[in-house]
Amino acid sequence: MSFKVSFSVPRPAATPHSRRCWELQFLEPVFSRARPARPSRSVMLRATSRLPAARAATTLSAQPRGRRPAPRRRRKELHFPGHPELPLGDFLAGRLARPRVPAGRRAILRRGRMPPAVGRGLAGSELRPRRGRCGSQAARAVGPDVAAEATARSPKRPAPGSRRFEAAGRWALLALVTLMSFATRFHRLDEPPHVCWDETHFGKMGSYYINRTFFFDVHPPLGKMLIGLAGYLSGYDGTFLFQKPGDKYEHHSYMGMRGFCAFLGSLLVPFAYLTVLELSQSLPAALLTAALLTFDTGCLTLSQYILLDPILMFFIMAAMLSMVKYNSCANRPFSAPWWFWLSLTGINLAGALGVKFVGLFIILQVGWNTLSDLWHLFGDCSLSMVRTQVTMGKHLTARILCLIVLPMALYTATYAIHFMVLSKSGPGDGFFSSAFQARLSGNNLHNASIPEYLAYGSVITVRNLRMAIGYLHSHRDLYPEGIGARQQQVSESSVHLCGSRAKLSAVTEPAGKKNPNNTERIPQHRKTLTSLSKFKADKLDRGLSNIGLLLIVLWLTVLIVMIFSLPSPPPSPAPTQVTTYLHKDYNNLWIIKKHSTNSDPLDPSLPVEFVRHGDIIRLEHKETSRNLHSHYHEAPLTRKHYQVTGYGINGTGDSNDFWRIEVVNRKFENRIKVLRSQIRLIHLATGCVLGSSGKILPKWGWEQFEVTCSPYLKGTLNSIWNVEDHINPKLPNISLDVLQPSFPEILLESHMLMIWVLWPLPIWWLLYELLGLHKCGSQISNYGNSGLKPKDNEFTSKPWHWPINYQGLHFSGISDMDFRVYLLGNPVVWWLNLLSIGLYLLSGSIVAVAVQRGARLPAEVEGQGCAPWGLGLSWVLLRGGGQLLFGWMLHYFPFFLMGRILYFHHYFPAMLFSSMLTGILWDTLLRLCAWSLACFPLAGGIHAVGILSLLLGIAYSRVLGREASAQVNLDPLGEGLDSAQGV
Repeated sequence: MSFKVSFSVPRPAATPHSRRCWELQFLEPVFSRARPARPSRSVMLRATSRLPAARAATTLSAQPRGRRPAPRRRRKELHFPGHPELPLGDFLAGRLARPRVPAGRRAILRRGRMPPAVGRGLAGSELRPRRGRCGSQAARAVGPDVAAEATARSPKRPAPGSRRFEAAGRWALLALVTLMSFATRFHRLDEPPHVCWDETHFGKMGSYYINRTFFFDVHPPLGKMLIGLAGYLSGYDGTFLFQKPGDKYEHHSYMGMRGFCAFLGSLLVPFAYLTVLELSQSLPAALLTAALLTFDTGCLTLSQYILLDPILMFFIMAAMLSMVKYNSCANRPFSAPWWFWLSLTGINLAGALGVKFVGLFIILQVGWNTLSDLWHLFGDCSLSMVRTQVTMGKHLTARILCLIVLPMALYTATYAIHFMVLSKSGPGDGFFSSAFQARLSGNNLHNASIPEYLAYGSVITVRNLRMAIGYLHSHRDLYPEGIGARQQQVSESSVHLCGSRAKLSAVTEPAGKKNPNNTERIPQHRKTLTSLSKFKADKLDRGLSNIGLLLIVLWLTVLIVMIFSLPSPPPSPAPTQVTTYLHKDYNNLWIIKKHSTNSDPLDPSLPVEFVRHGDIIRLEHKETSRNLHSHYHEAPLTRKHYQVTGYGINGTGDSNDFWRIEVVNRKFENRIKVLRSQIRLIHLATGCVLGSSGKILPKWGWEQFEVTCSPYLKGTLNSIWNVEDHINPKLPNISLDVLQPSFPEILLESHMLMIWVLWPLPIWWLLYELLGLHKCGSQISNYGNSGLKPKDNEFTSKPWHWPINYQGLHFSGISDMDFRVYLLGNPVVWWLNLLSIGLYLLSGSIVAVAVQRGARLPAEVEGQGCAPWGLGLSWVLLRGGGQLLFGWMLHYFPFFLMGRILYFHHYFPAMLFSSMLTGILWDTLLRLCAWSLACFPLAGGIHAVGILSLLLGIAYSRVLGREASAQVNLDPLGEGLDSAQGV
């Protein structure tokens, strides 16, 4: 900030001009305390001819009427800049005393600008006429002597030739930066000539577009469509399989797709250069940013392969540049450049969101910038209330059209092209509903006709209504030992045998003696007869006992022979696994039967009997002949849920195979419609409901979804099913063309599917899971994105690893003899960015507190209030650097909340913002150092030497990185030398 000192200079009486006032604008030391006077007051210094050598006195301007007089303060001596030893009054009396000048004549004495990029010191004070409405009249009123002196004191405007030379220099620097970026990105682009890392996924998806084969992916389609278009235009025929990293491309044309990604990655450097130049108005800051991105090995490596990352970063940087450009046109609203950059911002936002959902972060940044603009416009007190409302309405309408309607239209158009191109059946069919699959040529539901109502004996597939759960599935694999029940009938037979033994023991157990202590007295005359009878009875009992023992032995012998001669019972079958599977498969087929009979319902002699709401049924797996079965054993993964298995032999099982079928969306009719009726299967013995928990089974379950019988799930989509395929030769068929959905329904279904994949938790966790897959939802990516889980020889990482360049990522080269590519950033660049973020937080906080406390800052720090994008370092530091720091935070901190597996490449959008912040910060700090040391002779060279040292150090660090990568790639024998990128 600055304040003005007006003084009047005496002039000769013969001069016909009126009196002219002169205003002096000068600087005070850094962070000096501001005067508590009101902003409308100024310090007026008047010097007349009666003070030839006296000190000029300072006075305050007149107080407005009706206000209390300001408290008297101590007079402060004012010194002229560049002459601290002389008070301002002495300086004016000694150097500016001259004949009286009319009071109407005014000029402005200002301090010079900041040092240029190369080696000039701080400019001295300058005297120039005031700009404003009366500027032209004052210039005409200036006398010849005053005008000559003012012209001598003010710096001359650059000639048109010098301006053209400066513009040509700027364009030359931009061309040099762009040339360096393209040269580094396209160097050795064809190496290695095999599949590297995620080229497996995105190259394969580009082939799908060329072959028009439908697939599903968790990301929006724009990036993969552009890759496929680049391959098609470059002659690639879409026949390469992209099965795994390391597969040789051989004769297949892959350079078109790599070249397209390298082209967009090369444009990141000039985009960052122009963005920093617009934010700081400093060529050194822009050059430093360009050098950071040009010589960073991580950005270079990521731009040379068939990946979505260079496409995403291109749209993010283009949106950031467009936003900064239309901010610079704020003083010319609704002009052609303003409309152009605002519309271009909306187009780039649609592109960023159409590549990955990470584009939501740049949308948030542009939205915050828009709200800030509208808020400042609403607080413009120079406009009347009516005019403010009209202006606000115009600005709000323009931003809604360009930043909301236009991006949404383009984003929707990409999906329209996506579904129009992918018209053939492919690996993504199983993710979508049966009605959607009916529109894909090659699908068994396309132009198909099936029976309308479900009947006994029909072969069907049962599909879960929850997104991406799939079909009810079974196979011959068994549950491992210790999980659920393996030998259910065996254990039941053992219990029955134990029960029989218990009964046998109860029968053969001897009875206890009654009246063991019989003390009844017997008469003496009867004792002799009793003894004789007892002797005869004992002999008879011995004979009978021997005969009875022989009979018992014979009976037991016959019983043992009969037991061993009986046929052995059939072995108890171990229960097979029941899961859900996302793809069409023969193991998804089930036969619906009655629970009380084993007769074949397809017998032509039997009438057709339809399945109705409330019927008790059995579902027999067609391939294994096992019945869908449940019991009280706990499920493999979900506690308090019951296990579901395949049980029985040739359709013969037990009462635990019975299920009651209920129609959830039933209105009047009890019959079950194919593809339309929503059914629920309730286990008759336990009362639980058949459903899918959404959890992934381990490798013994082929990483398919767990199926359980839950006593808690009654009305959720996990427990709701519908019948999709229906085969019954005894029933008439109907066409499925009437079931094909419209485009809005397809768009809604695809986004519901992607949201479920990215967000399998309740709605308040949307931001938590927006970019990552939850642990229980990762199987979808196994088919849609080929598995977002660690692959062989690759490293996952955590967000705190990324800024410190802690751990990279293997792109290619597992064995010692392979061409090795390791994604890792330039340590000098990344650590300098990390240091710059800390320094920015410190210096930005100091400047923000000083400004908020009203401290009077030097002109170099505060800038000119009339030019929002002027050279004030505080404005550049707080506003320009603040936008970049906000972008870095938006693209970095959300990853701490994600439950998905993370990789090093997720940090690169945030790295772009940190590099731009580094360029602005170091340019600002070096300028402040040069200003604070202005009294020294070589102070003007501090800024130039510092910028040049940083540029040379960054370039030399890239050379050292090349040497290190060469040493890493020495083969075991030390005879060969291979080169690696990104090390």
